[in-house]
Amino acid sequence: MPGRITQMRISRVESWLVAVPFIRPIRSAYGVSYPARVRSIIRLTTDDGITGIGETGPSAVHAFSLEEWRLQFERDSTPTLLGLDPFHPAAVRRALRWTDAATAAEIACYDIMGKATERRVCELLGGLPASTTMPVAGYAFFHADVNDDAEAPDELLHVVTRLVCDRGFQTVKLKLGVYDPVTEVELVRAIRQAHPHIELRVDANGAWSIPTALRVMRQLADFNLQYIEDPIRDSPLGASLSILSGRTIDFEGFCRLRAAVPIPLCADNCYRLDLLREIIYRRAADVVLADVFGCGGLSASMRWISLAETFHLGIGMHSGTELGIGQLAKAHVMAAVEGRGYAMDSIYDEYEGDVLHGGKIAVANGLMRMPETPGLGADLDEHELGRFELTPARKAELDDFWTELRRTTKSETVDSSLVAHSF
Repeated sequence: MPGRITQMRISRVESWLVAVPFIRPIRSAYGVSYPARVRSIIRLTTDDGITGIGETGPSAVHAFSLEEWRLQFERDSTPTLLGLDPFHPAAVRRALRWTDAATAAEIACYDIMGKATERRVCELLGGLPASTTMPVAGYAFFHADVNDDAEAPDELLHVVTRLVCDRGFQTVKLKLGVYDPVTEVELVRAIRQAHPHIELRVDANGAWSIPTALRVMRQLADFNLQYIEDPIRDSPLGASLSILSGRTIDFEGFCRLRAAVPIPLCADNCYRLDLLREIIYRRAADVVLADVFGCGGLSASMRWISLAETFHLGIGMHSGTELGIGQLAKAHVMAAVEGRGYAMDSIYDEYEGDVLHGGKIAVANGLMRMPETPGLGADLDEHELGRFELTPARKAELDDFWTELRRTTKSETVDSSLVAHSF
């Protein structure tokens, strides 16, 4: 076996572009999300027949070119990947120039390594083999298909009640920043009164100015929140947008909020090590969120988490654009951390289906079932890949639906440019 492993080479690269619809269109401070999750799915096969799967994809809130994503692996990545050794994922990432495709390929390489060595990915990342479930937070969104705008905030209370009472979630994350802060504070009050024993966290997606954030957080301090994530506009959340727009990241604003309000503060989107370093140096947050795609892969995520833990920051796992492969990759990272992190975020519940064999990953009582087979523990379903294929006709249909949805959705207080609330 050792001889076969050292001589293993990638001999085939397959890719698919899929769009898995949301059960109901979701809203955040960015506006109405694209109505389906678009992902590039890849499968690498070695010269001795072992396969590994990975995924990547475009932003959830910006337009994208179908041809650019469709051709990414065929034109740019496939020739580079052929002949590479999957047991050297760092070399694979370098060969693909640390692009989004490189992260997908690295996930697939870890899947191959796990199958070849009969180890789960979490074990390859340094974890123990005992993890069978992973705690996840129920994700509560406002939805864009609520006809009566006056009733939309109350609808979030019903969403939380279903997550807690019907699904057994013990931790719930509220996606705020959609309505005016006064309305949302009262909504959090009602949710806390209805469910006094659950862990409750809030994410405003950078929707508020500092004065507004101070007022809101002081009022939320009575509701025993686990933490509040990215309340202000120029937080680390806006790092990538800040680079493009010339805005600076307001670490001082984060520090001001943390000093003034007792609620633990969570920073997302500080996936670059220089941003994490600033969080650590300035003591600007209590909790930071990792992301396999944002940090640049599985190995990079583990290094990032190690640095954060060295300085005693709480660790969570961001959820955004991933389908099942990405969800499993993130779960394996958290399993490798061996229970030291917060319950991981998971938008996965909002999707109609998945491209994995056997359907969506099971979640019961707030626990995601971790596969116990080697590698990631999942395979692709060819039928579902065909069902969710993003053809030009399907892309046009989704684009038209998104345009109409944004036109007819009322009370969008914040759009994709992240204009801040004030009151």
